Amino acid sequence: MLAEDNDADVLLFKEALRTSAVNFELERYVDGEACIRSFAAHTAPLPDLIVIDLNMPKIGGFEILRTVRADLRFDGVPVVIVTSSSSVSERLKALSLGANAFIVKSMRLRDFLMTVGGSVKALLHQ
Repeated sequence: MLAEDNDADVLLFKEALRTSAVNFELERYVDGEACIRSFAAHTAPLPDLIVIDLNMPKIGGFEILRTVRADLRFDGVPVVIVTSSSSVSERLKALSLGANAFIVKSMRLRDFLMTVGGSVKALLHQ
């Protein structure tokens, strides 16, 4: 499950997964409101991973994170924050709200592919 409003970042995310040999089906949400609605309506099977961009339209990434962590059905689902912000306070806030990882989007393609793909692969194989 991916909450990301930027089409270019979605393409990069998909490429990062392919580069890291992660098989995936992607359920994408372009705004936080649609993402939160999907949690309420979600039935089995649950997603293997939830990836959230902090800067989402309508409802931001922190609120999405709070919502998913308040829903006990998603307790075992890892949640990753992927953002362009390298703010230490945002990282600490995300981790305190229950994120399993906080990844800063690199401006360099190779770094982005390796960091995002490697982190997702590691979380899926825990």
